[in-house]
Amino acid sequence: MSATGLRSSIHIATLLVAVPFSTAAAQTNLTQDTPSTDRTGEHQSDQTASEFAIQPGMGIGLSAGFNGLAGGSSGGIQNTAGYAGYLRYGAPFGLFVLGGIHISKHEIEGASPPYRLTSFFLEPRFVALKLSSRWAPFVSGRLALVKEAVDSRGAEFSASGHLLGGGAGALFYLTPQAALEGSFSVGVAKLNDYVFRGDGAMYGCLAKLSSGTSLPESVILCDGSSFGPQYHAPARSPYADSGRSITWYEVRLGIHLSLASQ
Repeated sequence: MSATGLRSSIHIATLLVAVPFSTAAAQTNLTQDTPSTDRTGEHQSDQTASEFAIQPGMGIGLSAGFNGLAGGSSGGIQNTAGYAGYLRYGAPFGLFVLGGIHISKHEIEGASPPYRLTSFFLEPRFVALKLSSRWAPFVSGRLALVKEAVDSRGAEFSASGHLLGGGAGALFYLTPQAALEGSFSVGVAKLNDYVFRGDGAMYGCLAKLSSGTSLPESVILCDGSSFGPQYHAPARSPYADSGRSITWYEVRLGIHLSLASQ
């Protein structure tokens, strides 16, 4: 091979080697110059914002549900709707505490005046916050001061006591600040002997009742027995052995609104 041919072959080989390296370098520079479109940080931020189905911290809530009573001569008390309002505080590890008031008004079979059950309750809940960003199941306890009362022709039958119970349910995420609740609760209320205040003309009927007659039974038996001029009489307290234990239960829907900033 002549010297001229040799030089041509070396020049061609040099070009074949240099071109790939030049192309790779150009691609590297282009990659470095192009702005990054990685949105990992934004995704993590969005995920953090919706990490919980309900935000910890302070909040308020309202609920309405189906209420029933059983046992303790409650057979004549009809099921009805119950309503509650409460404040709550939730810790990031899932312990929530609710405190509020619950009211229900029931019809009594065989009597005209309604039966009222009012409770001031404290309800600790353990909420599985991080199970899902869309919903969170919970279990709960319930401690309440309760009062049952019936107003009849200007007079009042009433008894107070306490309730212990528990329940379970789930919270469903709507927004970072709001969640729906579906739950149930059941508890046993221990009520003291009832007190009667008001129209003295009803005492005659009450005095004829046997010891241990419960408040609802007394209302059914003596409602409408008042006759003649009505007059206010001092409370006769208590009606012996009229205290009782009842089972209370509720299936409810509610809404939670968080007051905590994200």
